[in-house]
Amino acid sequence: MKLLKLLTLSLLISLLSLPSWSETYEDLIERTGLYYKKFTNVPFTGEVVGKSSGKIKNGKREGLWKIFHENGQFSSKAFDRSHIIGEIGEVLSGKVKSRLFPSDFTLYRSMGVAAQNLACIDFVFQKAKKKDMEFL
Repeated sequence: MKLLKLLTLSLLISLLSLPSWSETYEDLIERTGLYYKKFTNVPFTGEVVGKSSGKIKNGKREGLWKIFHENGQFSSKAFDRSHIIGEIGEVLSGKVKSRLFPSDFTLYRSMGVAAQNLACIDFVFQKAKKKDMEFL
């Protein structure tokens, strides 16, 4: 019985000393556009959990990230550059197809150029009219 307790305690201690497979965003620092675990010079690769959750590979955020409120409730999703398939001009000209699947969406970030904003609004409005969509 004493041997079993000793083995169990040894196993528990060895499991606690294993390296962590995930880090919190607060455990990382950003330098020159890459994320590092604090006190290291090797770009971080692994899972990040906490208020911001997602994956980092070779120091760069990868894929879909989820953002949570302080109370743990889901807040929003964030995307990295790998999700961007083109610019708005390429989408409007047909050079890039904006939606490959019905669940996809097109995100337009206005840069404050009024002519570009108006062109986009008109384009979307004309497309919606052709599909007989209702507007508020």
